[in-house]
Amino acid sequence: MRTEKSLKNVLFGWGMQLVIIVLGFICRTVFIEILGEEYLGLSGLFANILTMLSLAELGIGTAIIFSLYKPIAENNQEQIIALMNFYQKFYRAVGCFVLIAGLALAPFLPYLVKEMPDIPHISLIYLMYVANTGISYFYSYKSAFVNANQENFLVSLNHGICYTVMVGIQIAVLQLTRNFIAYFSVQLVMTLVENMIISYIANRRYPFLKSREKYKIEAATSRQIKVNTLAMVGHNVGTIVMGSTDNLIISKFVGIVEVGLYSNYLMIINSVSTVLGQAFTAITSSVGNLLVMGEDKQKEDSLYMIFFVDFWLYGFCAIAIFCLANPFIELWVGKSYLYGLPIVAVLAAKFYCTGIRLACNTFKSAAGLYMQDVYKPYIEVVVNLAISLILVKYYGILGVFLGTLITTLLVATWIEPMVLFRYEFGKGAGRYLGKYLWYACLVAVTGLVTFIITDMVDLGGLGGLACKMLITMVVPNVFFLLLTFWQQEFRMLRQTLKNVLRKSER
Repeated sequence: MRTEKSLKNVLFGWGMQLVIIVLGFICRTVFIEILGEEYLGLSGLFANILTMLSLAELGIGTAIIFSLYKPIAENNQEQIIALMNFYQKFYRAVGCFVLIAGLALAPFLPYLVKEMPDIPHISLIYLMYVANTGISYFYSYKSAFVNANQENFLVSLNHGICYTVMVGIQIAVLQLTRNFIAYFSVQLVMTLVENMIISYIANRRYPFLKSREKYKIEAATSRQIKVNTLAMVGHNVGTIVMGSTDNLIISKFVGIVEVGLYSNYLMIINSVSTVLGQAFTAITSSVGNLLVMGEDKQKEDSLYMIFFVDFWLYGFCAIAIFCLANPFIELWVGKSYLYGLPIVAVLAAKFYCTGIRLACNTFKSAAGLYMQDVYKPYIEVVVNLAISLILVKYYGILGVFLGTLITTLLVATWIEPMVLFRYEFGKGAGRYLGKYLWYACLVAVTGLVTFIITDMVDLGGLGGLACKMLITMVVPNVFFLLLTFWQQEFRMLRQTLKNVLRKSER
């Protein structure tokens, strides 16, 4: 049952995300043509500032979702209601805090940009971003429960439909008004609509969530939430700083136009990351159920199989980013929006090194191992800021990306699996790290070979891009197949897929 639910969630997530990616690129193209680079850079900057404010969530959401796995598995509705009531009150408080803190930051905007662009109503635009972020918290507890109940497909479907409607209206508004405020107003309204719809779906599907009974959270669960929340504060700091400071450093030391150029690459990378991340988000609740109900060998075997899938997906996509990002952007918006090959290589490596951690972190999160490496994010913050601020002076924007990549390799790559294996499996992570190195070498060599072959293509335009895409589709997957078909993880994955297909045919 866990496998079938995971597969259903993954397929729905991927399907909706592919629709979102296509529509996103269409909307971005119209946006660039009508509003230009400065609005693009400003949009990226404000989005990152508001991401920093999400620290107010403190990790309680993650801690509560972990606490829901057991009562959901046991159908303990009293504990579910108690947790959800607490979750609701807390997230509404977070939404209010984000709105107030966002307003308080408004006077300091000129200090975050090297040269403030000549864009009218910048303060109003920023306040709209604040409002959009704040209201998203008021209903998010309902979608979190749907996810914890292994029905992520409902959230994916709702988001995909609402996003499609939003983009259609935004494009029409841009064409008619050529006004950013009118454009973003549509997003503000649709954020509210999307959250209200998922709340309605959750109430219809799980009527007991509407209960007004005042149940108490069990003492052991309450203590666990407090401990996990304390740990997640640090983890959120690390995640947000690692994910958001690049744009802030670029804006301050290089310029806001460079933020706009980076946002095109970031859109490609984030689109791919979101599609792949859907798979791991979709299986997290199933992994949580496995860790509650499964046997030790089954847990470890499942981890290595998912790690193998993680390597294949992120390795292939990292190679595709390295080989295809520049040809795609040149065809999409022109040569003036391109980065040099070294920057693209570092962005692809950063993408892979972040993505390959998902298998480990999915199990680590589902196991509730937050306190055990509470020191890690603080180390990441210090190391990342120090390296990035030093390298940006010598290498410009390349130095910023190198700083993030080096930090990931120095800190997170080995600490996360070490914690998982020590506290969940009671052993060292040597085998896991050995596979990590093997997979990294395989991706690096395959990526170099694929790039050399695609670089030989002398065609321009859409035909040249299509030819390079075909090569990139074939070469890495053939290499991966030939060099990994003998592994136990490959055989396990093949058998799992066969079992799912047999059940679906019945």
